[in-house]
Formats: sequence, C-alpha cells, structure tokens
Amino acid sequence: MLPGHDVTALLGQGGMGYVYRARQASLRRDVAAKVALTTSSDAEETERFFREAQVLAQLDHPNIVPIYDFGRNRDGGLYYTMKLVRGMTLTAILVQMREGTARWSREALLEVFRKVCDAVDFAHSRG
Repeated sequence: MLPGHDVTALLGQGGMGYVYRARQASLRRDVAAKVALTTSSDAEETERFFREAQVLAQLDHPNIVPIYDFGRNRDGGLYYTMKLVRGMTLTAILVQMREGTARWSREALLEVFRKVCDAVDFAHSRG
C-alpha cells in the first residue's frame, strides 16, 4: 500500500482520508500514515490534501504532530506520514469522564484542552 512501509492497523477515518499505523522499514519506527480518500484524477481534492500536508509540515510546535514524508502510494493515491502519537483520544477520555471511570481529573483535562487551544492559536497565527 505505501512504499517502504508495512501497514499494521487502521487507526481512524476522517473527511479526507484513512489514518493507519505503519512501520517505516528503513528507520524501523512506527508512524501514522494518512492516505487520501480521493483518486489522483480529482484535482481539487488532490490539491486540498497536498495543501493540508504542506501546511502541517511548516508548523513547528510541540503540540502539532510533525510530518515526516509525502508521496504517492503504489496505486497513485496521495499519502503523508507523521509521528505516531500514542494515547487516548479526547472523545474516549470524555466518555470515561461521563461514565465516572476516567482516571483524568478536570484539571488535567483542562490542561490538555489548553494545549489544543495553544496549537490552534499557533496554526492560525501562521495563516
């Protein structure tokens, strides 16, 4: 599916693509790989996906996941790889809090939310 990578699991799906856990063979590290839903014949969607990767790659911030690589897979579709972030999703944490099973305090959750807001502010400040 991805040149130089062994895909090991589907992590999620968004509006523009699938995100997989993959093993980068050359450096022996796990990465997240976003693969575009669009085909290479859809110029507008291809440009949007490329712009997304390009913008993310230019944002150097501790709370924004760095991009490692961008390219085309064996089928001609676009992908980019990025640092694999381990942990729970915010949605999972909020569900646990609602159920009363969370190990997160409100203060800890607010600190995570503050970091998200800081990253969004940084991204907006860079256009």
